[in-house]
Amino acid sequence: TAVASAEAEEALERHIASLFGDMRALQRDLLEALRAGHRDGDIRPRLQDLVADGEVASVRLSVSHLRQLALEACAFGFLLGSDEADLGMSVELTLPSVGQGPQGPSLDLLRLHIFGA
Repeated sequence: TAVASAEAEEALERHIASLFGDMRALQRDLLEALRAGHRDGDIRPRLQDLVADGEVASVRLSVSHLRQLALEACAFGFLLGSDEADLGMSVELTLPSVGQGPQGPSLDLLRLHIFGA
C-alpha cells in the first residue's frame, strides 16, 4: 500500500527505526554478512548460522508478541491515516478571487487578502 504523504512516510520510518533500528543499516549489514560467506544454493542455512552466531541483528518473537506487533502496526497505520485525512481536510488552501490587473491577479490585493489587511 502507498503512503499518502511524505510526512506520513517520515513518521512511519521514524516509528520503525525506534522499534528496530535503522532499516537501511540492518539491510546493509545482512547483505555484507551473506556475501562474505557466499555459497551457491540456498541461503537459508547461512542466514540461520549468522543469526545463531549473533553476526547479524535479529529479533525473536513468540506468536503472541507477533500478534501484538501486528495489532499495534494496524492501530498506528489507522491513526496515521486518520490524522492525515483530518489534516488534509482542515488545511486545504485555495486562492481567493481578487482583483485582476492587465497581467493577472493583483499581488497587492492578494497580499492584503492573505494578511487580512
